[in-house]
Amino acid sequence: MGGFAFGLTLSVTAMRFGRQAAAEVHRYMEQAVDYVGELVARHRID
Repeated sequence: MGGFAFGLTLSVTAMRFGRQAAAEVHRYMEQAVDYVGELVARHRID
């Protein structure tokens, strides 16, 4: 997915790169946030 600007809104990303790509990027970013949350919990970061 190289070349995506993650500062764009979902609707702008969809217009620029297509709905399928926007959905994939959205899922990727959600997984990234979940992973960071898991790391914080695992390492007891406050």
